[in-house]
Amino acid sequence: MKIGTRLLFSLYIGFMAASLVYYLYSPTGLFAYRQLQGEIVRLENNLQDLKDLHRELSGEFDSLRRSSETVILRARDLGYARSGETFLMLEDFKPRPGNYYSVGRIITPGAAEANRNAASLLTGIVSMAAAFLLIAIFTNPRGRADGSAHS
Repeated sequence: MKIGTRLLFSLYIGFMAASLVYYLYSPTGLFAYRQLQGEIVRLENNLQDLKDLHRELSGEFDSLRRSSETVILRARDLGYARSGETFLMLEDFKPRPGNYYSVGRIITPGAAEANRNAASLLTGIVSMAAAFLLIAIFTNPRGRADGSAHS
């Protein structure tokens, strides 16, 4: 096999390997798509949690707006006291936990996208070099560069 043919075939093999890796591992590839589908499910669950939280907070807001006693009790939960009132600290007594609302997480872009592109490029180069060397070895078992059989 001539060197030009080997080179073209090696370039083809490298291109195909890089394309396959890019199809699977690129930022828009198959694995990223499946990961995105999982994120969609997680975000839909977070949306439902936020709707439930909104309903709960709306009820609490209405309660605070209508009743001054509820405002006083809520202020005590936050550590405020009226003038003339004092707090008693009791040993081995744990007050009920405060209401802290937390739903979901911040979505940040992955740093793995650049690594995915580099992986496909590296795969293409390595497979191209390997194909070129393997073709050279198997088509010229005696080590002749021109491919002709001299006797």
